[in-house]
Amino acid sequence: DDDFRDKLDELEARLGRACDNYTKEHTDLFLTVQDVVLPKYGFVPGTRGVVQMLHAVAQFNEDDQFQRNRATLNELLGLVRTPEEDQARIAALTSHLAAEALAPAAASAIGSATIAASSSSASAAVQCPRGHSLGQFTTDHSRYTCDRCKVAQVCGVAMHGCRLCDWDLCTPCWRRDSEQSAAAAKEADDLDTWGALASRPARGRESEDDIPRAATSVGAGASAASVAV
Repeated sequence: DDDFRDKLDELEARLGRACDNYTKEHTDLFLTVQDVVLPKYGFVPGTRGVVQMLHAVAQFNEDDQFQRNRATLNELLGLVRTPEEDQARIAALTSHLAAEALAPAAASAIGSATIAASSSSASAAVQCPRGHSLGQFTTDHSRYTCDRCKVAQVCGVAMHGCRLCDWDLCTPCWRRDSEQSAAAAKEADDLDTWGALASRPARGRESEDDIPRAATSVGAGASAASVAV
């Protein structure tokens, strides 16, 4: 029936096929046909009649012709997938599982990059002369002196210090040292990056070591040609 087919196409476009997303709207649409057919064979209309019909035809479940007809009808109604669709679904599932299997390796790579970045940030932290990290604190008396600028600090101001070495910085000196450390760390990272790029051989081009050999070969060829003349 063309009208039923059009309604089914519209329903599947909105909600998907019954095999993927079965809804009450699918049931209501199917019953518009089943309610006409069921009473002709002694079954009541509605879902109750569908259940009665399924019980009655269960005796034919092993019949080859019945199985083929049922499979064709189910495919037309979108209740099952075609063999080709099943194969595509299996291929997609296999690809998804493979991606999940690779996810730990990707996560490990990301983790390594994060650790490397954290290490770079840690190396940029301001330290005391003996290499200890400085912690922030608030002075509780006026006897603190900045070990960088030698300026005495009043009570209640923020400082950064190493308690193991009794080495302290006032906030301006700590901020200045932090900026210098960050700049130095960035410069070191840039040098590492350029070094890695420089050490990687260029593809499709001669390396610099090959240029002298190529020039020598050309020169030797030119000398041989002049001798021959």
